[in-house]
Amino acid sequence: LDCVGITKDYVGALLTIIIPKWSFLLLFKLDVKDMSHVNHCIDFVYRAIGQEKFSKYLGVLLTDRGPEFNDYKGIEFDDDAIRRCHLFYCDSGQSTQKPFVERINREIRRYVFKGQSVEKLTQEDCDLIASYINNMTLDGLGNRTPREFAKRFLGEEILEKLNIKYIKPDDLIVKNIDLIKYESKKKSK
Repeated sequence: LDCVGITKDYVGALLTIIIPKWSFLLLFKLDVKDMSHVNHCIDFVYRAIGQEKFSKYLGVLLTDRGPEFNDYKGIEFDDDAIRRCHLFYCDSGQSTQKPFVERINREIRRYVFKGQSVEKLTQEDCDLIASYINNMTLDGLGNRTPREFAKRFLGEEILEKLNIKYIKPDDLIVKNIDLIKYESKKKSK
């Protein structure tokens, strides 16, 4: 877990949830960067994936010590007080303890530039960015995509619930999200 995209004049952020084994990214817009908004996103993923798969693939979560992650009980337990995961915190200033998160944060910055406000982004924009990143082939995955692994282990139905779409390789040109949205509107006319 991590938050990215904070600018001084905005109280929100982007929440990343990553399954490191597949480099699979879920990206959520937080209108307010706080515990309740983080817990709401965790609950959404938990309901979409289901208790068994959530515990299997997201059963151990690692994050920094940001105050938005302080409600460890809200993250670790569902509404029925059933444990869904174990939450661990990195040591302060040790980003090397979560290298997958830092790598994917760099990927996100290819679509949302550093210093660019995330305030105007919608959840649909976040889903599109995550879909782009999850459809890129990675050497570490044997030139397969994170989405391929997620489809294999989670299933297409769950990917649909998580709003992670298939994007053809020819359409995977890295560019700012505003340009992607502009070109999509142009194509649909």
